[in-house]
Amino acid sequence: MLIHQNAHIVAEAKSAFKGDWLLTAGVGFNAPISTVADLRGYLKIHSQKSNKSDNKLGRMFTELSIDASSWINPVSEVGVDIGAYLISDDETKLKLQTYYRFHPTPTISLAATVELSGLDNGQLILSARYPFG
Repeated sequence: MLIHQNAHIVAEAKSAFKGDWLLTAGVGFNAPISTVADLRGYLKIHSQKSNKSDNKLGRMFTELSIDASSWINPVSEVGVDIGAYLISDDETKLKLQTYYRFHPTPTISLAATVELSGLDNGQLILSARYPFG
């Protein structure tokens, strides 16, 4: 959701449907670097629950990250996301994602993301984006 020309609100949800979840909400900015490249930054709050967790709301922590992407042709975008999950005073886990996003129309995009982090121990994520509203 756009709150300013260069600022937006983000929300995400992930689950393996085994009594687990990773809910995320936060704010982000975007800054064009050139006509084909962008830089984005995010500050997010996470709620993570596993089927082993006793807490009903899961553990809460924050994320601080920077994302850079570039268009390699009119419908293909590649990028990298580097950041940190700030879990507690003595626990920080690093985040590294790389992705390819295909934009077949102005309203929908399909992506493949390789996520390497101390949070998930590596995942391949397939996703679709469609603006609501």
